[in-house]
Formats: sequence, structure tokens, C-alpha cells
Amino acid sequence: MDSILWTGLSRVRGIGIKKLLSLYHASVSVSDLKSPMTREILGSKLFDEINRTGYIEHLINDTIQYIEDLRKNGIEVLSYLDDNYPQLLKNIPDPPVLLYCKGNLKALRVGKKVAVIGTRWPTERGIRQAKKISADFAEMGCVIVSGLAIGIDTAAHNGALDAGGMTIAVLPGSFDNIYPRENIGLAGRILDNGGLLITEYPQGTLMQKRHFVERDRIQSGLSVCVCVIETEVGGGAMHTANFSGIQGRPVFCLRPFDNSHLVQYSGIKKLLNEGTAVEYPGSAEEALRMINGM
Repeated sequence: MDSILWTGLSRVRGIGIKKLLSLYHASVSVSDLKSPMTREILGSKLFDEINRTGYIEHLINDTIQYIEDLRKNGIEVLSYLDDNYPQLLKNIPDPPVLLYCKGNLKALRVGKKVAVIGTRWPTERGIRQAKKISADFAEMGCVIVSGLAIGIDTAAHNGALDAGGMTIAVLPGSFDNIYPRENIGLAGRILDNGGLLITEYPQGTLMQKRHFVERDRIQSGLSVCVCVIETEVGGGAMHTANFSGIQGRPVFCLRPFDNSHLVQYSGIKKLLNEGTAVEYPGSAEEALRMINGM
């Protein structure tokens, strides 16, 4: 199966990552779409749909035009089969079928990726820590991954950029609906400084609550580790920490002040107390050394 066919089939309602991977591992090509193996993988209804006269030819031509139209708007589409599709992300249980990318694709290929995430309502200490940790990792040649949200995510992106490093923002919506709106300027700064915006949602997608959780698995999936700076027990960063455990990514947290009862530390205490996270060792260099030893 080639990338164009993968991309085209991914746009057929009812064909998701599991069916696509089954077709891929069965080495299904255009000439094999009428085979019993394809019927077994897709089921009779989808099999009959894609094998209507002229359907696949139209689908492929439409997909080629779709990709060209996106490129005119500065958007590249990476399928699971593309060389630029990140290997770490391929290895998670539910990788995105497609990645829509705007900016510098080199950010996906160079350095180790480190996710720096946290609450939308941080303390001043949390903002300082997010900026410093991101800058330290950037100076070690790492690419900082975060979610463009206000709060810790914003500090993480800015920390990397201020240090002259690269950063990747994983969006919960499509490029024609940048969220949050108040960070459109930050998205521009990321692009202007050699960074990258990515999403799994095509243009025109209506944002839904579940997209924020789905986005979280990509942040950890891209990264060799996740640094949670501050978070409430019910915060979105907890989803990313949970995905990290499923994906086998280490989670680091800065230990809060012992006497602190701030809600921003409640999630950190939970992650540390339950053993989901380990205490951040104090420097990016030591954290990377710990990862290499795991």
C-alpha cells in the first residue's frame, strides 16, 4: 500500500487505523482491493462500497487534488506510511491515521522530543519552571512538545523559543480553527522560528471535547518523556500522564512545597504518590541520562 492509497482510504467513513493497519500488514495494493483478504478486513459493506465502478480511481484522483490544495495553504499531510511520520508515534497503540503539519517538518526529525505540559491556571513559580525546563532541554538539542494552551503550555513554547530552540504545538482542532484564539500570535511565533504545528483533524473539523483528550496521546506519543509542571487532579495534563504510562514514557514532576495546598499541585502529588511519575532530577542533562538508563 502506498501513501496516496492510505490517505484516500482514511477519508472513507468507517475505515479507521485498525482496518488500515490490517490492510497495510497484508500488503494490500490497489490491485488487491477486490481480493477476499480485503473483504475479510473491511467487511462486506465497506468492501462493496470501495469496489463500485470507478470509486477507487475517483478516490485517488480526489486525494491527490486534496493534498495539492492543502499544500497551497502551507499544510503538509503525513500518512502513517510517510518517511517523515515519527517512529515513536507509530509505536503507540492508536497512532493518528494522518498528521496535518504546518511549519518546519525538520522538527519531527531532529533531536529528542520532550513534552512540557500543565495547567491553564499556573502559579508564577510554575510559569518560571516551565520556561526554565523547556529552555534547558532546548539547549540540549531537544524539541519541546506542548499543546498551545494558555498557562504552562504557553510558557513551555516560549521557553524553548527564547532559548533559540524548536517547539511543536499539538492542536486539538484544525488549522482553520486555532485554539485558543488568544494564542494565534504564539502559533505565528512558533512558525516564524522554525517550529511546527500539527493536528490530526482536517480543515473544517468542528471542535469537540474529546479532541482535547485525543490530542494528549499525541503529545506523549511524540516524546521520550513528559514533564508535568503543575496540574489539578482533573486537569488535562493528567490524561497525558496516563497515556504516558500506556505508551511506556517516563513522567517527571517537580515536587511541590511540602506545605502547599494549592490546587495546582494536587495532580502533581497524586502522580508522585501513586508512582506514575518520578521527581524531576533538577536538570535536563540528568533527566536525559535517566531516560537512557531506563
